[in-house]
Amino acid sequence: MFAISKLSKFDIWSRGWPWLLSLVLSGALMMPASARNANYRLCFPSVTWFGGGSPVVDGNISGDAGWRGGVRYIFDNMTNGTPLSNVIVQGIKDAGNLYLSFAVHKSQLFNTADTIVLAFDPTGSPADMRLMAISPVPNGGNVITNQPAHQIQFWLNHTNNTWNPAPIPAWMNSQVRVSTTVIGTSDFGYTLEMKIPLSGAGSFPLPASGDFGLYLNVIRTLVDANNVATAAEDSWPPPPDTSLLFDIVTNTPDPNTWGNGNLAGGPCNGVYINNADITVNSGTTQLNFPPGSNTFVANVHNNTVSGTGVAQTAPQVQATFFIANFGFPQQQQWTQIPTGNNPPPAQDIGANATQAFTTSPWTVSAADLPTYQANPHQCVMVMLDALPASPQKALIVNNAAVQNMDFPTVQPHRMFRGFVAEIATAKFERPEGRDRQIIDLLVRTREVAVSKERGMELAHAKVGRGGLLWTVDGYRHTSKSIVIGGKKFEVVTSIGAFGYGLRYASKTAPKWRYQLFGERGSKLVPGKYSGRYNTYQMQIPHGRSGFVNVAIEGDAKTPTGGPVEKPSDQPPR
Repeated sequence: MFAISKLSKFDIWSRGWPWLLSLVLSGALMMPASARNANYRLCFPSVTWFGGGSPVVDGNISGDAGWRGGVRYIFDNMTNGTPLSNVIVQGIKDAGNLYLSFAVHKSQLFNTADTIVLAFDPTGSPADMRLMAISPVPNGGNVITNQPAHQIQFWLNHTNNTWNPAPIPAWMNSQVRVSTTVIGTSDFGYTLEMKIPLSGAGSFPLPASGDFGLYLNVIRTLVDANNVATAAEDSWPPPPDTSLLFDIVTNTPDPNTWGNGNLAGGPCNGVYINNADITVNSGTTQLNFPPGSNTFVANVHNNTVSGTGVAQTAPQVQATFFIANFGFPQQQQWTQIPTGNNPPPAQDIGANATQAFTTSPWTVSAADLPTYQANPHQCVMVMLDALPASPQKALIVNNAAVQNMDFPTVQPHRMFRGFVAEIATAKFERPEGRDRQIIDLLVRTREVAVSKERGMELAHAKVGRGGLLWTVDGYRHTSKSIVIGGKKFEVVTSIGAFGYGLRYASKTAPKWRYQLFGERGSKLVPGKYSGRYNTYQMQIPHGRSGFVNVAIEGDAKTPTGGPVEKPSDQPPR
């Protein structure tokens, strides 16, 4: 982990991490040996009363209370300084259905080859196995809302490593919905929700108790100006060997290597919290009216294990506190408690350990006091998320939530200079026919509106003033390929990410500009994807390390988003 110090007048809020590839899965249950890897389990809880019902399948995950209390798995490193992760999957069930959601972000235009692969083994019999390949989005950068998936392919019966094509069940046409978001020129995201019936025509007869076979793979694709294509796979479970890449249909992973799903709600290992773990005022459940204050505590547990059953640290877990606000007709229920240190700083939770998350004291305001006095019964909810600070994955067993962030300050007429990020290649597999590792660096930027009262407020429809989210995702070319829809894609693997959230300390609107640099301020080679400045490429001799620097200014003379061709101050070595 990089140690970040204060530079000049810049207080760096975010943290960055070294880019190291890992195949360790964080979040699974150790149990007796079975046909599949027993240490990979996803347990799907039932919808909760505080969710208010089942998820609404409309392709819009944000704000849908139906996902509260579900399982949340973060496939990849989340870049500190931005609320966006590359791939997150959620799951929850009601009396007759299993719900899955996928939130996917990429820094290039949508592609019909972007694919979500799901495989199910309800009974252990090859004849009952099911495979879906969903192409969620059409080509380009158009925004769609509550639309069916661009294409769905379906297979039944996995015999002799061969899938038999089958008609698409009718429910897939109405219960698989997609929405997209496009922000600027470097953030293209889609959210997919699906409702899988567990009985009736075309259903997936998954067992109500006991495990079933489950495999997930989210494939994000890029095509450059020379029509050279790459594909990044985020799979669960991860492949046992980076060389074991596969074709979606003709060579899916052996079912014996799949993970296990469970509709009984557990037990599963990972990060979790129980009702009794939420307390106030030194371990009680009694709220104080003024002049007393209220300090909330959440004791969050971690029993994550790796794919080999070894206890693991859960990286950068975060807990956010909400109150129901019963009796407040003018307010939405479950609002974030308006106090400092909410959420508390993200923390690593050690192997088989419990970590306390504590807010600053909250005193009921004079304006709210009469309503709370008239409605003394209130409920407090803690929602968990994770900001992984290492290549480990993050599995949250029973709660999926939002996060809140604060930002450092960028002073006028000063250049923000970040830490030096190291790309170490010694642990990478040597690419076939090359003595160098080819690394793509994809820059993602978003301007945000900043509010002192609320810390940060994302401006989705209208670009706000004062804030910048600047992040970099790294991908390593493997020289291996995968075929999707008859087109060949080179497979690239995620090696991690880093970034910053910045606030501009001036009353005038900032005009941001930014640039990545190599060693000693050398200029990086622009990438070919879409012909934009947001892609760079490095070639690092295998076994050695490459280094990247960043320079950001808020009072640039060029329009927002332009590169810093000749920085006023060279970034540090």
